[in-house]
Amino acid sequence: MEDVYKYFEVTAEDELPRTWREGVRARIYEHSSDAPGDFREDLFEKIEHGFWKLRGAPIASGLIEERRDLSADEVVDKVLVREHWRSKPQQSLWKNQAFVITHADDGKFEGAGLRPFFEYRDLGIKEATQGQFGAHVIRAVPGMESPATWHSHDLAFQMVYVTRGWVVFEYEGTGEHILRAGSCVLQPPGIKHREVRHSDDLELLEVISPADFDTHDEVAP
Repeated sequence: MEDVYKYFEVTAEDELPRTWREGVRARIYEHSSDAPGDFREDLFEKIEHGFWKLRGAPIASGLIEERRDLSADEVVDKVLVREHWRSKPQQSLWKNQAFVITHADDGKFEGAGLRPFFEYRDLGIKEATQGQFGAHVIRAVPGMESPATWHSHDLAFQMVYVTRGWVVFEYEGTGEHILRAGSCVLQPPGIKHREVRHSDDLELLEVISPADFDTHDEVAP
C-alpha cells in the first residue's frame, strides 16, 4: 500500500485531501472479495499483508521478495520510468530531469535563433532539465555571412562541437582558431569572442547552461 500512496503523492496534479489515504484503501476494498464488507466488482486480489494485485494477473517469480528491499520511492520511480514518461515527458523523474530522445528525422531547423545566418534544431534538453541546460544543432544558412561582431554571453557553460564543415572563431587573449569536423571548444563564461567566417555546409552541436541567457555586444579586446 505504501507504494500506492507514494504513487498518488508523486502524480497528483491537485492538492490531496486530508483523508485521501483512507479513500484509496476504501476503493480497493470495494473492489475485492478478499476485503471485509460488500464489494462492487472483484478486481483486486490480496496476496499478503500490504500486497495487492489485479485478480488473475500473474506475478513474476520473486517480485515480492525483490520489493522488500526497495523503498516506496524506488518502486514508484521504476513505475514512472517504465510507464509514464511517454504520456508526461515534461514530468521530472530523475533529479529534476526527464527522459528525452530526439532524432534527426523528426526534428526541424528554425531560423528564429541568436544569429540570422544560422538555423537551429532544438534537442529538447531545455524542457527536460527545466531550463538548467540547453542543446541544439546549428547549421549555416548558405550564402549568408557573419558580421563578425564581438560579443559575450552570461552563462555558466558553453561547449561547441563541429560535426561538418568548418568555422573560424576569434577569442580574446587567444586569437583566431579554425574548427573543423571533430573540433571541440569550451568557451569560458563571459569570454569575448566572435564568429569570423564559416563554410556553407557548417553544422555544429552547442551545449549550454542555462538554456536561456543574455548576450552583450562588446568592443574588440
